[in-house]
Amino acid sequence: MLLAVMAGGAYLRLANLNGQSFWVDEMNHVVAAQSLLQGNGAVFPSGMPYDRSLLFTKLVAYSFSFLGVSEFSARFPSAVFGVLSIPLVFFVAVRMFRHAGVGWVAAFLQAFTPFNIGWSRVSRMYAIFQFFFLLAAYALYEGIEGTREKKSRIRLFQAWNLDIFWLAVAVIALAIAIYLQVLSGVLLPGLLLYFLVMILAMVMTKNFTSALTSKYVCFIVLSLLGVAAIAVMAPGILAQAREAMNFSPNWAQYDYVQNPFYYFWFLTSNFYFTIAAFFLIGVVMATAEFKKSAVYLLSLFVLPLALLSTLFVLKVERYMFHLFPLYLIISAYGAVRLFEYAVDLSKTTLQQTSLRSPKLAGVIIALVFLGILGASDWLRFARKIPSLRAGTNGAVTIEEWNDACTFVRRQNAEGQPVLSTLPVAVYYYLGRVDYMMANMENGRGEEIIMKNGAAIDYYSNARVVDTVEELQQLMQSQPHGWLIVDLYRLSEARYVRPEVKAFIERQLQRRYVTPENTIAIFSWG
Repeated sequence: MLLAVMAGGAYLRLANLNGQSFWVDEMNHVVAAQSLLQGNGAVFPSGMPYDRSLLFTKLVAYSFSFLGVSEFSARFPSAVFGVLSIPLVFFVAVRMFRHAGVGWVAAFLQAFTPFNIGWSRVSRMYAIFQFFFLLAAYALYEGIEGTREKKSRIRLFQAWNLDIFWLAVAVIALAIAIYLQVLSGVLLPGLLLYFLVMILAMVMTKNFTSALTSKYVCFIVLSLLGVAAIAVMAPGILAQAREAMNFSPNWAQYDYVQNPFYYFWFLTSNFYFTIAAFFLIGVVMATAEFKKSAVYLLSLFVLPLALLSTLFVLKVERYMFHLFPLYLIISAYGAVRLFEYAVDLSKTTLQQTSLRSPKLAGVIIALVFLGILGASDWLRFARKIPSLRAGTNGAVTIEEWNDACTFVRRQNAEGQPVLSTLPVAVYYYLGRVDYMMANMENGRGEEIIMKNGAAIDYYSNARVVDTVEELQQLMQSQPHGWLIVDLYRLSEARYVRPEVKAFIERQLQRRYVTPENTIAIFSWG
């Protein structure tokens, strides 16, 4: 059954991986990886370095060297780790709950939720980050609680039931996760919450002295000392954490991404309603039973999510993507417990009738559960993702840059200037770009820099065209030229001035609009 789930998940992640143009953030790794292959280091065409998630950029470069440069090879590392996350979720769920059914349901959810599929089809670090974060979280639990049979020569480890092997795995996995994404740091508050809950449980079930001398108190003290040591010896790490919490780029100036309930709305939306319902049941059952593994998962999910919702200015789905498997595992636990309860109730009901087949109840309830899943919006959407040309893939919104640049390439436009709202995309698909259409009234330090006294796109090195006057000057100096714009940015005043948009639509000739209406091409001369 697990192999069948993995096969389905692999298909949804790998099928038609070349079928969609690169999403905007994918370009960062793609052009930096190309630069690595050329021996220039991980830099953009502008010469600016790109060292964020350098490990992933190197993986993309390796993929390019073996498979050639394409959308498929750029996304292949994410797809591979997206597939590997399925058996990892199965393994973690089975080990944490000692129930194969929880593992199968969790693996199914991991394989077929569009949120996971979408990020596995994008050349960005999040799928790999999710894998190592989950591995680190599980390894910490095994290392601290020591559920497997083992022998240790260290008396303290024996007394506290610690597992050296899994603690070592946790250190390695967490180091990789931190290197990929600074958001790994939210693991610590969740871990501290778990320790506090276990201390309170010991106070209630044993006595205060036992709780005070427990390993959990020692872990809290060591954790706080570790944070203090980092603050003194490596203040740059804390500075990065503060920067991450205050990060609010130009593209994120929306009320909804600053709303503290944003993640709650996403997880409990109609789209994911069935998973949210199972999660609630899992929380209730875990609380009622005080199952240690469930308490651990809830601690690592609830508190970090609350911190991301309050302390961090920016709220976007991908910033909680690493927590999503914890949510699915708890949901799987709730689904299995609900199924077991329904089967027991049905058997009791059937015993009062002439139908006394013990298997009939299970079959009926299983069909009901399959019907609920089949009616779920997320599952029906998941199967469509590989065939999409543009629009959302469950995680990001794709635009048709390849199609647009192919049109311009066929127009014998050599030597004619090219202007774009997203020049790095045109640089990749067309091989060149000259100008960037931008609104300089909105400070965009993350995208625009000053170079030799001129405003330049941080990524592509394209020179910025801001006002109607500058656009007119360009048109007068160049008798023929092309403007490639995504209709989203063209319609947003923070990207393109309204008067510039009006001038474009009035004075330039619209030559082409992509099939899914995401990119428009204008020309002059």
